[in-house]
Amino acid sequence: AAATTAGGVVDPKEALKVKFQELQKEGKAAKEAAAAAVEAIRKMPSGPARVQRAGEIHDTRSEQEWRPLQSVGPLEDDLHSLLVSIRWRDQGWGNAKGCVRAVLRRDGAPCVAEVSLFGTAPHEPAQSRRYLDDIDGHKPSKGDTIAFEYMVGGGGGHQLH
Repeated sequence: AAATTAGGVVDPKEALKVKFQELQKEGKAAKEAAAAAVEAIRKMPSGPARVQRAGEIHDTRSEQEWRPLQSVGPLEDDLHSLLVSIRWRDQGWGNAKGCVRAVLRRDGAPCVAEVSLFGTAPHEPAQSRRYLDDIDGHKPSKGDTIAFEYMVGGGGGHQLH
């Protein structure tokens, strides 16, 4: 992922597509996923959106340790939804262990809740996207921080790019 911060506008068609795919991955039937995606997009505020990009990762430390990627916050208002997008891959062979999570921090607590975002990193370069409405049932609110962290994975030879 490239490192920049810029203003942007949320594309409703793209948001609908991402939310629909996310709901289908959760096991919802197409008709149910479509209805839920449309309802979620209707509730989204329109207009300018804040876009943040994390720096590129080229980590070859094969360890079972969470490392910081990017943080959003402290939030100025309650969070309605957040589109998280990543372009990534692992070492390209062997077991896949690399992953990314979102951690909700509130009132100084290091972890109120956490959620895995994309499963394990693929062997080939790919882009994954996900909308966050909450983090493990906890709605991010004014003053909270959402920290994004990654883990390369231990056992020798693992990488995350």
